[in-house]
Amino acid sequence: MLCQDQRGVQYIVEMQVTHTAGFEKRAQYYAAKAYSGQLFAGDDYNELREVIFLAITDFVMFPDEPAIKSDRIILNKVTHKHRLKDFTFTFIELPKFTKQIAEQLTMVEKWYYYLKHAAETTPEAYAMLVADSPALKRAYDELEQVSWSREELARYDQITKRDRDNAAALRSQFQQGKQKGREEGIALGKEEAKQSMARQMLPRKYLFTEAYEGTPFTSLMK
Repeated sequence: MLCQDQRGVQYIVEMQVTHTAGFEKRAQYYAAKAYSGQLFAGDDYNELREVIFLAITDFVMFPDEPAIKSDRIILNKVTHKHRLKDFTFTFIELPKFTKQIAEQLTMVEKWYYYLKHAAETTPEAYAMLVADSPALKRAYDELEQVSWSREELARYDQITKRDRDNAAALRSQFQQGKQKGREEGIALGKEEAKQSMARQMLPRKYLFTEAYEGTPFTSLMK
């Protein structure tokens, strides 16, 4: 599976059950292909982004290395400096993970447990694993959907579509309410301005009438 993050870094993710001949070479081939495939004619080499090959294996690839997870990078043979940084090969060897759910597990180890025992996870173990990890809960939810029947998937799609439609309708009503409220506010403001002006003009009218009542109009013009 090939995916990409927000920075443009590309990830090749493989899950391998048995160790087939040439697997290590295949990893390098796919990484090189993903790297070169980023450019087209006329593109700048500076546009190339890092490629990370992640292999999750159900067998031991490196028996002389005890670590469950190992990262392979390009180093200078003499100085061991890491200057060519666009290729990383990460291997997770699940048989090397032997901890049980009753033991204190780090977040990384919880993911190892999920990758190795997801299909046999008990409700109690599930509750412990996802208690502080929304991402792990989502992984279990996605895995559960894989085993759904066509009817269950169709029902899930219907519910998801209904929820999206309801959310869209609420957003539309909210926008319409905002627009209506804005128009009513403008109209109310205009009406209040007219009433305020009328209240200000009313005393002047009465004052003018009382002061000059009975005086000929021609005299007022002098």
